[in-house]
Amino acid sequence: MLAPTTVTSARWRVGSTAGLLLILLLAGALRFWGIGAESLWLDEATSLVVADNPPATIVALTAEDIHPPLYYLLLHLWLIFGRSEAALRSLSAVVGVLSVAALYGMGRELLGERPAALGALLLASAPLHIWYSQEARMYALVTLWAVLASWLMVRALRKGGWWWAGYVLCTAAGMYTHYYMGFVAL
Repeated sequence: MLAPTTVTSARWRVGSTAGLLLILLLAGALRFWGIGAESLWLDEATSLVVADNPPATIVALTAEDIHPPLYYLLLHLWLIFGRSEAALRSLSAVVGVLSVAALYGMGRELLGERPAALGALLLASAPLHIWYSQEARMYALVTLWAVLASWLMVRALRKGGWWWAGYVLCTAAGMYTHYYMGFVAL
């Protein structure tokens, strides 16, 4: 027979998993709701123009641009889903939902299940994050890299080893997405 604490612990794990799934469903619904309703604005159209080139050309174009190439390279691959407003913006929407999941993971590591769920719920419903998760721009992606790098740094400080490599890779990916990632690395 299971001890009462084991049963309570198992129920809490099931409840927290279901809660996280509900938060992620909410995050997805808010990010995909009306995602193709508005036409592309100038910066989003620029994302398409840059991403609609071969990878070598994308890198060359971004050498003259204020934004690094990683987002455009990922969007180039994402174009297999189409070139409509919704298809272009869906990369950011998916990445926005992943940011919510990553924040939950970091929050759980630092503070426990309930504060992690609250943080994830707040990010899932944050109007500014929803806004940037509905744009064909790099801002949702750099948010994901920032959260992942922060989480991996916490892990690296606690456990050392290969966690440092993950931190360095996410930080580098963030720097190849947006130069402001450098502020997170400090």
